[in-house]
Amino acid sequence: MRKGLFLLLCCIVGSFNALEAQNVVQKDSLSISEFVKLNEKAKFGTFQVEFNKVINDSRCPKDVMCVRAGEAFVEVLIYKDSKFIQKKKLRIDASGFVTASNNLAFYSENLLIYGFSLTPYPDTSVETKEEDYQLEVVFQPKE
Repeated sequence: MRKGLFLLLCCIVGSFNALEAQNVVQKDSLSISEFVKLNEKAKFGTFQVEFNKVINDSRCPKDVMCVRAGEAFVEVLIYKDSKFIQKKKLRIDASGFVTASNNLAFYSENLLIYGFSLTPYPDTSVETKEEDYQLEVVFQPKE
């Protein structure tokens, strides 16, 4: 009985530590947020982020009850001074939970760039076309 209780306690403590280690990201007063459509660019200083494509959108439609909320995967292209730097795959959770490991598109010593949210949210009564998607890009200057 004691071993079982000890094991349960260890699991609970471990799950809290795992959540804390995910580095939750929040917009602050310095953050600049911009929504961009497919093949458009969000710009901040010398950086540009192009919303290149929706790889997969398996978020649970808002009018359906699902066991799992799901997520969407998008691809962004990062440019500096109009020169391509990198391609990045981002995970957008249906829950709206934003972490550095899933949503960080680019970082430098003075700037972080995140993919924050994807709209529209799926609905079974409306077909979402690729051209309808918009990605929220957040630029967070470091102090």
